[in-house]
Amino acid sequence: MIETSAAEPKTTSKDSNIDESQHPQRQHEGQPAEQQRVGEICYDLAHFRTVRVLNNNSTHKSVCLLGHFANLPSPEKQAIVVLEKRSFTEAQVLTPKLNGDDEQQQENHKSESENEKSSLGETKTADDGAPSVREQTFFTSRSRLEKEFVNDIYGNFLCTVDPALNRLKVTIIYPAEEKHIVKYTVQNRFLVEETPELYKRVTLPHLDQGQLSLEWLYNVLDHRKESERIVFEDPCDENGFILLPDLKWDGKTVEQLYLLALVRRRDIRSLRDLTADHLPLLKNVRSRGIAAIKERYGIGADQLRIYLHYQPTFYHLHMHFTYLRHDPPGVGCDKAHLLSTVISNLEILPDYYQRATLTYALKETDRLYEKIRAQTVEETEEPSAKRHKSDISISHMALSTGNIERVLIELRPRLQSANFFISFRRKFAETDSTTIDLANDRLTIGTKGEHEKYEIRVGDFFKLHTQTLSSLVIKNQYLCFRVNTNESEFGSELLGFQRDGSATTGDELLRLLCNIESGKRYRLLCNNCRGPMDDATEGILFNRVLELPSEQMDSEDWFCHRHDHQHQHGEPEGSEQLQHKSGDFKSKLEPQRNDLLFGSFYALLHRSVLPRIHIRSNRFLYCKRCLQYLGTTRKNSSSVKLWYEHIRFQQMDSTEQLVRSLFSTSDSLELFRLLVRKTVREFNIVSSFGLPPMMKLMFELRRPGLEGDIFYLLLQIMDSQLSVFRIDQKRLDEASGAAMEIEILDAKSSKSIGKCRVSGPDATLQSLKSEVQKLKPSLTVHRQSFRLEPRGKALKESETLNALGVSSGGKLYVRDLGPQISWKGVFLAEYAGPIFVYLIFYQRPSLIYSNAELPMSTTASIAAACWVAHYAKRLLETLFVHRFSHATMPLRNLFKNCSYYWAFAGYVAYHVNHPLFTEPCQAMVYAGLGTFIVSELGNFSIHILLRNLRPAGSNVRKIPVPDANPLTQLFNFVSCPNYTYEFLSWVGFTLMTSCIPAGLFAFAGMYQMTVWALGKHRNYKKEFKDYPKGRKAIIPFLL
Repeated sequence: MIETSAAEPKTTSKDSNIDESQHPQRQHEGQPAEQQRVGEICYDLAHFRTVRVLNNNSTHKSVCLLGHFANLPSPEKQAIVVLEKRSFTEAQVLTPKLNGDDEQQQENHKSESENEKSSLGETKTADDGAPSVREQTFFTSRSRLEKEFVNDIYGNFLCTVDPALNRLKVTIIYPAEEKHIVKYTVQNRFLVEETPELYKRVTLPHLDQGQLSLEWLYNVLDHRKESERIVFEDPCDENGFILLPDLKWDGKTVEQLYLLALVRRRDIRSLRDLTADHLPLLKNVRSRGIAAIKERYGIGADQLRIYLHYQPTFYHLHMHFTYLRHDPPGVGCDKAHLLSTVISNLEILPDYYQRATLTYALKETDRLYEKIRAQTVEETEEPSAKRHKSDISISHMALSTGNIERVLIELRPRLQSANFFISFRRKFAETDSTTIDLANDRLTIGTKGEHEKYEIRVGDFFKLHTQTLSSLVIKNQYLCFRVNTNESEFGSELLGFQRDGSATTGDELLRLLCNIESGKRYRLLCNNCRGPMDDATEGILFNRVLELPSEQMDSEDWFCHRHDHQHQHGEPEGSEQLQHKSGDFKSKLEPQRNDLLFGSFYALLHRSVLPRIHIRSNRFLYCKRCLQYLGTTRKNSSSVKLWYEHIRFQQMDSTEQLVRSLFSTSDSLELFRLLVRKTVREFNIVSSFGLPPMMKLMFELRRPGLEGDIFYLLLQIMDSQLSVFRIDQKRLDEASGAAMEIEILDAKSSKSIGKCRVSGPDATLQSLKSEVQKLKPSLTVHRQSFRLEPRGKALKESETLNALGVSSGGKLYVRDLGPQISWKGVFLAEYAGPIFVYLIFYQRPSLIYSNAELPMSTTASIAAACWVAHYAKRLLETLFVHRFSHATMPLRNLFKNCSYYWAFAGYVAYHVNHPLFTEPCQAMVYAGLGTFIVSELGNFSIHILLRNLRPAGSNVRKIPVPDANPLTQLFNFVSCPNYTYEFLSWVGFTLMTSCIPAGLFAFAGMYQMTVWALGKHRNYKKEFKDYPKGRKAIIPFLL
């Protein structure tokens, strides 16, 4: 879109929705109005042929014409020309001051008017600030009044003014597409109430299919176009924006001020995508935009109207700044949402705009309006032709939020009844009332006023008794009830009595196979850190290893006599440990020090054998070394229960000292099944009558970690022959928003790779990668990098489709990162090389030097030991300490990293091991050696602390803080003390050798580590709002 007014600067319409990369550039000043050249296209209004008038707006003094340019190479292509009269400026209506004799001034001015070209645009003012006669103003002799009528004190005239004051603003769209013609054509408008469900089903797919290119906008953000027009810019990638004039403003008339704020983030389409996470961005645009306008144009915050459009014309988040005295198009309540109101709504409810119903106006020819109307008709009419006899169908009888999530119907033929379990997306506390109406073949659920109404049809499968609804339960978002499925008397059924007891067969399948043998010694280890939990270096001798007889009976419920095995534990008869105060023997069986009792998921041990455990709240057990959750204590008992997954047993009386699990299988699911089967067998009384088991089991579970939550699992054992009806999977996915189909495109060529089906909006990009690999096997998961736009930022694997605003039918771009190699492999190669290269110079100097017969100096030997020790430490840390947040890196990094380390190793080794190397004084050698050793220990301490900060197998990030090790106190001053210690190590090495190449190596490494440290420091501050403000990146108090 261009503006042909020669007196006005270039402007851009950010609401025009036009891909300006496909249109000519805007014209420049100084060209004649009747012929404007833009790029290679010459516009001449004399050759414009009008076909029809699209819109004649008397309010805005504008007319929109459809036609074509006869002089252009393709005259058949349509063009839109918009003619708009400009508003008055204060300078044009001020009275000029006449200097000297008025008649002489008028005569001079009259002669000057004969040459308009020389005076066009010329402006002069008198000393007191009033415009002179030479300025462009209406009150000059060039203005001619033509009387229409005069009546008493009233008169109407037509005024012919200076042509320079009577210019039109002309907007040309060429070639004009159908969407442009629709936009500029006057037509009826209709209000639409867009619910969140309607947005997902209709609006979002429409945007994915028909959104115009945003290349012109990215040109502005990337400073490829219009950088000279930027009024203000905040370069921050997260909360930054660019403020520049809109096309609707000429850039001069302050009374018509109209600016656009284009945010830098490219993952926010519109108002619908905003959440509380975006509040810093919105507040930053508001505060800094107001400050910039105040400084540049002198307009305060109380005179600015700041708002967002919904629906917007283009889908990249932007805000409008207009002068309150000016009423441009699009400021009505059917389109504009004040930014202050948006911020307030998000502060009250973080996902307000994902849950709100938004009202806006659409033209009757708008394709989105046509789709919304079609969806409304489809949902309000009963689509009987679409019913499938194998499905229980749900019908939305009115355009609503679609609050039913899923329906489960359990048909129980023996009881001649059906149980209904219905899950809603919102809680019933948010609804005034809910009604349930029964018919023979269906039931209807509605809310007060029938704003929402749903029908569940079951007539193809069974009939309902309309007067038998019972067992109604309404809680949170769940609705459950029972309905009889007969219309007469209950039938009877004779149950056979099974006397052979076959229901209890298969006992041999319900036994646990234990890995621990009695009569042998074992050490108890934490499965996480492999630290011992006992003090017995020779191990614990288990004399008894027995399975508990029942999962439902606690050992406190077992009564038994005194066992002979108690004497084997070193407890003589009559020991007080075996007697109550009354002298009776203990009536409860407890595991002794040398006993190991076990159930399906745990081992029962005497507490005295586990001194190295931490007990929290007098109940929960943790490893003292790594705080891994291990198990629980037992009330009024000297025994503890340890979960089998968290402990290991190391056999001490064998040469191999193997570490083994409690059970021969490590499959937790298989053990869980075994536990359920044993429980059902023990408590299923009706199984002896040949009936299937019917019971509910409750399991108490606990999440790992010191603050792990306790939660419960309810398991209902049901008849496997029950007929359970569900909505078919495809319809269930559509109703609940579960399954989603995402189109994957190549980021380089924008060609489609294929479509992937994922579990739902909560699916992560990590799970999507495996689906992409199925489409294109050469594109392995480690080579994939997702983006929302072909040139957009890489997205994190942990992000969900819902968080990214990607809905079913949406698109994602994937970029091939090329051949990859593991981080560990690169580290091992780049650290092993320097040891090998350095030792060639040290061990085989005759291969390098001509006078190698000279003896090697003591300093050179110390330096070689330090060099080898440093890189050996790095190799061991790579194997046993470091936990990498990414699995791979590009293969090219292997050659780049190895070249750096190996080349510097040869460079430093050549000079330090040279036969003519001169040793520094002993004081300098030992000072450098001491600095090197302390720094290496500090670097190792930091690496251990960082390892413990991130759980194994996760990408969790926390704020690092010092621990009891004094060498970690450097965390109080810098974010990356491991880099600080690394640099100090090589400073010590340089001091010890007094070698310039060693110093160059130290400072080259310092430069690279500073770059890394500054990046990590920024990420820490961005991710953690409470990050310590006094910390620097790598050098305390400085950097």
